Amino acid sequence: MRVRFSSAVSAVALSCVAVPASAADPSLAADAKAFGTRDAAFSVDLSPSGKRLALLVPGPGKITVLRVIDLSTVAVTNVIKTEGNPDSLQWCSFASDDQLICQFGGNVLSGGDSVVGFTRLMEISADGKTIRQLGQKDHTDSALRQYDGTVLDWLPDEQGSVLMARVYVPELGETGNYNRDTREGLGVDRVDLANLKITHVEPPRPAAANYLTDGRGNVRLMETDDTDHEGLLTGAESPENMSRSLRCRRRLRLKWIPTWSASITAATQISLRTVPSSRRKTTIPATRKPIEITAATATGVQPAKSSGKNAVR
Repeated sequence: MRVRFSSAVSAVALSCVAVPASAADPSLAADAKAFGTRDAAFSVDLSPSGKRLALLVPGPGKITVLRVIDLSTVAVTNVIKTEGNPDSLQWCSFASDDQLICQFGGNVLSGGDSVVGFTRLMEISADGKTIRQLGQKDHTDSALRQYDGTVLDWLPDEQGSVLMARVYVPELGETGNYNRDTREGLGVDRVDLANLKITHVEPPRPAAANYLTDGRGNVRLMETDDTDHEGLLTGAESPENMSRSLRCRRRLRLKWIPTWSASITAATQISLRTVPSSRRKTTIPATRKPIEITAATATGVQPAKSSGKNAVR
């Protein structure tokens, strides 16, 4: 954003504060340089076998470089770089010894004067020869796609595959296109990184806001935005107000069990309500928040203080 000052006011201000260049504090430039200097390395990750190390390092200007080091030979490979105009590498992690998943993103203009952020997930081979997008296949989107998904579960028992929450945006309706993709919302897919084969685990749901697994590839929790009969968000008179619900699933069962709902207000006050098997809503004080969901009974475990230490009861 550019700010313009009146020339008369600027002249007065400058005359009041101007000092000879020789009198400027020489340490100020050094402090400014130190403040703007990027970390020498970040997003460091070790491959499953422990033979390779991946890290992001800054290059000249806004450039960010993905570097892979072979720990047995100390050979360094600069795999890929981003220019920072507008996209930059944000993090990278090994999905197998030979494959990494990286997220890049940035800010772009939308609608002429609105700045919006975006992120994308990519599968990148450790030698840099293969780079493939992990989100929904590109088509003419009917809405703005700010991000394409997240990695829910790295599937430690299935190297080379990950479980992803992927964003689905319907394809824009065009004359003659009778097979357009109408899927919408957040779904869960298993992705085979060798061939990008997709196995659908949870269908896309427009109200879905988040999913959580048990760390072994089983989706156990689903967070949804509450909507009315017209599909409009409830409690959304302003962006600071929202109402969300949490559902859990017993292992190897398909039915989602309502567990609790939360109303979040602009004052960051959270009102939680459990949903017992009778489906009656019971009020829980806002200071006691569930930290664990018991799948067998579909109830929340709440923290409490005992002898000055946090205990769970």
